[in-house]
Amino acid sequence: MANTAQKLQSNLFYAFASDLQKENEGSWVPISAEVEVKVARYGNTEFEKVQDEMYKSKKMILEALKAKGDTVGYAQVTTTIFAEVIAKTVLKDWKGVTDEKGEEIPYTVEVGTAYLSDPQMTKFADTIIDLSQNFENYRVKKVETAVKN
Repeated sequence: MANTAQKLQSNLFYAFASDLQKENEGSWVPISAEVEVKVARYGNTEFEKVQDEMYKSKKMILEALKAKGDTVGYAQVTTTIFAEVIAKTVLKDWKGVTDEKGEEIPYTVEVGTAYLSDPQMTKFADTIIDLSQNFENYRVKKVETAVKN
């Protein structure tokens, strides 16, 4: 029987092992010819904690909106909460995002939240979520070693 180290270096390991650091800190992924985003795994350890904190901090507002039957207001608040959670825990950074003058727009949670919660940018938000759930972005890569003759 193979020892533990040999088992871990198997084809099964490389087919399904996830790089936990990339899952939590993010992996760079291109989304256009000019733009790359650094995305952490959806549902990472930070995600659950921040999501719980955000909903608890808005609990009274959400309950009041629900009691009034204000479904539009309720949806707006939950969308903003979700966008901020994603901006804090999933979308970690970006490269190549520029304004009309071609000047780089640095990533901040505030700017990320604005883009992720903008009704005209739902495809961007969907793309970030899709990338964060794509295992290939976090897969452990096999390091090929040179074979001696």
